[in-house]
Amino acid sequence: MNDWLAGLAALNRQGAPAVLVTVMETRGSTPREPGAKMAIGAGEVFDTIGGGQLEHAAIESARLLLEQDGEDYTNTVEHHALNPRLGQCCGGAARILLERIPGGAQPWLDALVDARRTRTPVYTATRLGGAGRQVAESPDTLAGDAACDGIAALAARSAETGNPVFDRGTGWFIDPVAPPDFDIILFGAGHVGRAVAGVLATLPCDLTWVDSRPEQFPDDPGAGVRTEIVQRPETRVDDCPPGAFYLVMTHSHQLDFDICERVLARGDFAYCGLIGSKSKRRSGEKRLKRKGITESVLNRLTCPIGVAGITGKRPAEIAVAAAAEILQVREAGRLKHGNVRSLEGVRDEPSPPVGEREKRTKGSLAPAGEKESVSVSDFEFFGTTHSQEQQ
Repeated sequence: MNDWLAGLAALNRQGAPAVLVTVMETRGSTPREPGAKMAIGAGEVFDTIGGGQLEHAAIESARLLLEQDGEDYTNTVEHHALNPRLGQCCGGAARILLERIPGGAQPWLDALVDARRTRTPVYTATRLGGAGRQVAESPDTLAGDAACDGIAALAARSAETGNPVFDRGTGWFIDPVAPPDFDIILFGAGHVGRAVAGVLATLPCDLTWVDSRPEQFPDDPGAGVRTEIVQRPETRVDDCPPGAFYLVMTHSHQLDFDICERVLARGDFAYCGLIGSKSKRRSGEKRLKRKGITESVLNRLTCPIGVAGITGKRPAEIAVAAAAEILQVREAGRLKHGNVRSLEGVRDEPSPPVGEREKRTKGSLAPAGEKESVSVSDFEFFGTTHSQEQQ
């Protein structure tokens, strides 16, 4: 298990206290983006805020919080300049929130787990010195002081950027928590399929793994992986969400082509990748054309799969290359549409220039066009390295 929410919920069910660490804001080059999280228990760490000395410092601070007496929720904020003084030379700076969460009933945590299960995006609101997080599907339904402190305006800013928003005047932190933003449907649980599933399970995706042979699935497919035993796997395509990514690698070429036919006939897919050689592609194209699939739609079929330049045929090599290709398509779709579920044919279009991509992916403290380096004044904005503010 390496998911912050699953780890946090597991610790809570055990009655153990935990610390939730969230990257609130960033400036310049940092290991992770605003909103990145990790959950820390007395001996466990789930997920990551990027590793290195920043994460090491966060874990140390979290363990100190866990040693404190008391059964109440508490929070604190730390500022870190990622310079040689910290032992990390990214050149940026980050503000992180640490929340000590006692064991026992936490309604807001249950609400987050339910939102993940139902794939519902939610807003969370936390106030420095407050009593915990509030969770709501709409900022209008946030209760109490949050509704009185201009929370709707902060939430609107968060929705516009897709990033968390921290208001230092009121101490409110708005942190949108969204479900996995893309669906991957993997057909085939053979030796390559198992390797691919192992890699995909580490990505922020909703992974459905389909095969007709129950004995092919491992006992523990990984957290967040949904395995489905379907006697006619091609029929599963009809129930998949629009904008899904499909990887097809079953034990039968005919079944592979039947699945691809259904995917291509739908037309609303982000990616359809079929394992195999160029010869297999030519054979498949002939069959699919006879089934009425047009040339323009066939051009959207990816076969062979994997990023260019990786020619290895070991399962692990294929898995890494296929996962990298999916991430490339996903990123291209985000830059073009802002939503991978509206993709069509973005694989054939070049990605925007690097400079333009950086403008769109900066954190809330880094305006478009700002250089990656951070000046002395930037560090002054954050305050002294590893300083704390607590209310």
